[in-house]
Amino acid sequence: MNRQTATHYIRSFIPGRTTLEQEVLYLPPSLHDKIEGFGQLTLGTNNQISIFNAIKILAKAYPEVKSALSFSSTPIGQLIDDTIVENNTDNWFDTILLYRPDMLISKGSHVYTNELEIVVGGICTISLLQHYLYGEYKLLSSLITQMRHCQEKFGLKGHIAFLADRNGAAEINGFKWVPDHLGDDVIVAAIEQLDFKNDGVYFGKKKISVAHIYIKAHKLREKIIEKDELLLQHWLARNIALISPPSLILDNKLIMYFLQHPKYQLSLQQSLGSKRYREIQSYLPTTYILESGIKNSDDRLHDIIRAPWNHGRFIVKYPSLWGSRKMIASPEQASGQFEWREQLNAMHVQSANYGPLLIQEMIDVQRIPFMENGQKINGITKYTPFFTHDIFQKNVTLQALAVNVTPSGFQAHIDENSRFALVEKSR
Repeated sequence: MNRQTATHYIRSFIPGRTTLEQEVLYLPPSLHDKIEGFGQLTLGTNNQISIFNAIKILAKAYPEVKSALSFSSTPIGQLIDDTIVENNTDNWFDTILLYRPDMLISKGSHVYTNELEIVVGGICTISLLQHYLYGEYKLLSSLITQMRHCQEKFGLKGHIAFLADRNGAAEINGFKWVPDHLGDDVIVAAIEQLDFKNDGVYFGKKKISVAHIYIKAHKLREKIIEKDELLLQHWLARNIALISPPSLILDNKLIMYFLQHPKYQLSLQQSLGSKRYREIQSYLPTTYILESGIKNSDDRLHDIIRAPWNHGRFIVKYPSLWGSRKMIASPEQASGQFEWREQLNAMHVQSANYGPLLIQEMIDVQRIPFMENGQKINGITKYTPFFTHDIFQKNVTLQALAVNVTPSGFQAHIDENSRFALVEKSR
């Protein structure tokens, strides 16, 4: 078993999907436990509410919070956001069955998160690699179990499915990555292939009751077809349960900002508990909102915008986009100030479509060595834990932990230049 064999195995299902530097990377127990504990900390256990339900409550209490989160929502997205905020204790709108926060480990061994991701990519890759290494589809089978649990609890009849719009087509890659013993009742399809009837959503003659989705019709006005919106309307009509809830109230990088703002501290402490709230904050890099034409009252933020190199490095991004789209990094030296200001101005112009800009502290992460064309490179790292969530029993379980290693830059996503490995706790 070697990297070439494992890579070819995954590519036999998903062409060009990933390159493995090694099959398993081992993390010290303290760091592994810190990442694993983040799942329960943010999703909650026993009678605790999740961080996402706390944001729903905050959005209902503070109109400016809801307005900022929903800024770029499409008309159907606005309807969804309104419905979710008004029904913040309803499990139908709480179906975060799979959760994948992006985790960073600094050179000083502090664990951070820079995104709380509920629209989870990578299921195919992780499941295939787990099967290759361990002979089991741990992540996939656990997710399907939770989907069947929802099917039972909501009293729904039909099949379960993995569905994607054009933006998410690469995340489903056809049916063959779902093994036969899990796939008797599983559909894998593009949303364009679906039919919509009065009583629900169909793939051919098969009615779909629960679907894991990759869809952007609630937050992106481009490349949307009529069937994308029909799927969301059937979800609101409770004809089909969708995993995870497609709403910018929940799927939004601005959450990182609201979790840190002093104005909302009391409300969040009441929802999450003071100790738990402080522990969540310890994972958060410093995050600000940049709004065009509005004077910054925070002196440090004003100085960061003027001369970021005096304060470290920062990432600027749109809160509603994904996959490192339209992100920029601040310059390390004053010589880059002209380009920095030009880039910021250009992003402010586009914020009319994508919402207020988010500026976030860039973490100087630990490096992992790998070989690139015969040369040893110390690559930057991003860790991605995959948690399944039983929303009825309030159980959170780490099903996989992976690391993506990129030669340089700040956009640590899986591509032809990056390396990928599963992560286990060292003994």
